[in-house]
Amino acid sequence: MRAPAYRSKRWINQDWRYLKLQSQKSLFDNDVEITGITFDKRCGSIGGRTEKGRPRLCLPFEVIKKLYTPIQTKKGTKRKLTPSQKANNKALIEQIQNKLFSNKTKVAWNPIIKKAVNDFQKKDRFVDNPKKRTRLKK
Repeated sequence: MRAPAYRSKRWINQDWRYLKLQSQKSLFDNDVEITGITFDKRCGSIGGRTEKGRPRLCLPFEVIKKLYTPIQTKKGTKRKLTPSQKANNKALIEQIQNKLFSNKTKVAWNPIIKKAVNDFQKKDRFVDNPKKRTRLKK
C-alpha cells in the first residue's frame, strides 16, 4: 500500500490509521453518547474522509494503542478508567472533533497527543532514502 500524499516507506512502516468516533443517540433526548473510537483502517483508504470531503485524524497505530483505552468491555459493560486513561481518551476525542469541525485544514495538536507522537517518532529508527521519495501529482 502506498501512502496517499507521498511515497514514504517510513510512513507505511509506521502503520498510520484514521480514527472515527462511534456514537449512540439516546431515544429520549437529542444527547449523543460517544461509545468508542474505531481505527481499523489505514489512512488513505476508503472512509478516510467525511461525507463533506474533510480528512479524518490520522495517527500511528502504536500511538493509538498507547493512548486509547476502550470505554466498554467486549461484553458491553462500562469499564472503570484511571484518571490518566480518561485524560488520554478525552484528548483523542477532542482532537478527532476538532479535526472534523474546524474550518482550517490544519488543527493545533492536543499536548498529550503531540507528546505521544513525538516520543514515537524519536523511537522510530527507520530512515527513508530522500532520493526515492517523491510527491504524487494530483
